[in-house]
Parts: sequence; structure tokens; C-alpha cells
Amino acid sequence: MEKTLSSTKHAFDKTLSEEAGSNGIETLTNLFSSNDNSSSSDGLVGSLGENLMSSLTSSGFSSDKGGSIKEVVLPVLIKLVTEKVGGNSQMLSGLLGKGDIQDKASGLIKGLFN
Repeated sequence: MEKTLSSTKHAFDKTLSEEAGSNGIETLTNLFSSNDNSSSSDGLVGSLGENLMSSLTSSGFSSDKGGSIKEVVLPVLIKLVTEKVGGNSQMLSGLLGKGDIQDKASGLIKGLFN
């Protein structure tokens, strides 16, 4: 369980921080809303999945086991953040905390896993 949580935290932290650092919070706000995903949000989900798989296999999980974990964990975490954010950019910014946008995204992930 610890390896799964650690791998998931690492993947989300890396992916959301990179997205926030390069594109701000627009794609993140769309992803964490009840609206249909934009193509950018769909790409972000793909990146989250790839980074999660990489992190899980680096932690010793087989590709099959990692894929199974990814299929369960990814939608649950996206739903969890969506329920908190609801597409509200101010709420997202509040959850992200203080600092630059990349640090804020990292802070959100740390908050979900602590």
C-alpha cells in the first residue's frame, strides 16, 4: 500500500507541477470540473497515467499490476479533486496554496496524501 501511495503522489506531483509551470491552471481547472474535458485536459490525464505507470513500475510493480492499480487510482483521485474544486479556479488556487503555480500544484498533491 505504501508503494502505491508513494508512486501515486510522485506521479501526480510531477504531472500537475509540470502542467501548472508550463500552462498555468486553466487545464487543471477544466480537468477538475464537471465540464467535458478539453483536449488539453485529456492529454493531461494521459500524462498522469503514463507517469503513474512509470512510478509504479519503478517501485517494483509488474506492468500488469501497475496497469490495474492505475485504472482504479487515477479516476478516484481525479474525482476526489473534482469534488473539492468543482471547476472553480479560485477554489483550485486556494487548494494549491501560496507560492508560484508549480509549487502550488505540488502543495495540492501533498495535501491530498497527508
